Amino acid sequence: PVTHAVPDTWQSVNSSPATNGSPEGMESLRGILSLDQSVSVTEVWTPMIESDLHSIAAWEINTSNSPNFAPLTSFFMAIGLSPIVFDVPQGTWNEAEFNDFQTGYVLDEEQNLALAILRLP
Repeated sequence: PVTHAVPDTWQSVNSSPATNGSPEGMESLRGILSLDQSVSVTEVWTPMIESDLHSIAAWEINTSNSPNFAPLTSFFMAIGLSPIVFDVPQGTWNEAEFNDFQTGYVLDEEQNLALAILRLP
């Protein structure tokens, strides 16, 4: 097994407008959400600020057509617990691709971090 030391806090950093292309690491999650037009990105949320940013993108979330996330629903129900459900808020879905990882995160309308996902190699 591969072990990764991942910081437990996320930080907002200014994004560089000179990034190339569109991020590719979170395409499967992007496909689940109902996204509208792309929007400009002025900051990026990341747990590891030392890495170089390659590409960033963001889209408005269409909450009327986006599903709720309910990870491990079957497992929780099988052991008699209520499942955890995340209602996608109105806001933006953001993606950033760095040297060694990708991030995908939801910012609500007030630009608060509502959900963050880190994808390691």
